[in-house]
Amino acid sequence: MPEYGLGERAGRGEAARLTQGDLGGGPAGLPGFLAHLGPEMEKAWPALGTPAFDEPTLAVLTEQAKEFLAEGSVSELAAERDRRQIALLRTLDEAS
Repeated sequence: MPEYGLGERAGRGEAARLTQGDLGGGPAGLPGFLAHLGPEMEKAWPALGTPAFDEPTLAVLTEQAKEFLAEGSVSELAAERDRRQIALLRTLDEAS
């Protein structure tokens, strides 16, 4: 099966899941995503004023993500993501 990357996930709507952090943070969820990528994201913020990933902001973002993403556990979401990706890769392989 050919190697593909993040592009086929984005093509299936996975970009939203990755950037929302529910899968992008792995088992640690959104807090893990923000701990890993937050500092780099924050570097782009000077033009926005004085936003920061301080504790109150992280608490609000994490709570909102929990409410919005109450669709299943990280392992359940990852299994569904993987099932869809494998189906797409098989289709692409059959088409080539």
